[in-house]
Amino acid sequence: EAIDVAQSIERISALKDKIKHLGNINVDALEEYKDVKSRYETMTTQKEDLLKSKEELAKIIQDVSSNMTKLFNKQFAVIQKEFDRVFKILFNGGEARLVLTDEDDHETRGVEIIAQPPKTKLQNISALSGGEKALTACALIFAILKIKPAPFCVMDEIDAALDDANVVKFCEYLNTISRENQIILVTHKKRTMEAAGSLYGVSVAADGITNVFSVKLAQIGEKGDYHAG
Repeated sequence: EAIDVAQSIERISALKDKIKHLGNINVDALEEYKDVKSRYETMTTQKEDLLKSKEELAKIIQDVSSNMTKLFNKQFAVIQKEFDRVFKILFNGGEARLVLTDEDDHETRGVEIIAQPPKTKLQNISALSGGEKALTACALIFAILKIKPAPFCVMDEIDAALDDANVVKFCEYLNTISRENQIILVTHKKRTMEAAGSLYGVSVAADGITNVFSVKLAQIGEKGDYHAG
């Protein structure tokens, strides 16, 4: 077959120029390719595992969120029923309920307290008087303690805004739940103190020294005295 020598020389020269532009030959290219390929396959496998784990976690979160919502709604209904019952006892009638501000948004929704003391209209707790607010709050606390008794409960002047008549109701109901809960109550109300099983007081003498004394009311009638220390 006839060959065009001049054209072949020109072609060879062009190919040599292209080879030069490729740079130096990397004799380790095959080994490097194997390493890169191995790393790529490893990372691809890890990526697939992570995506699978992500899907599993998303499902777990969805299940937990669904169960929490069901449990919340169940306990919310129980507390609401008990809250209304205790409210009627403390107020000698009326009506009270808890209302969710946004039932669709589980993360940002709040709870509003709607109360209706006897001979009044149904209204938000913010519209009640100070004494009514305090007694309504007591009803809610007592409702929660009835459903979930605590080892002990600390109340700091929760009866401060109550008049004498409401303090009596408060103490009567407090005694009913004291069988299941140990109540530590900070108070300045005499009627509340009379209902307590034990009193603990702090006084400052003229010399500035603080004295702590205790009185067990159940023993006063028996012994006619009390222990101070």
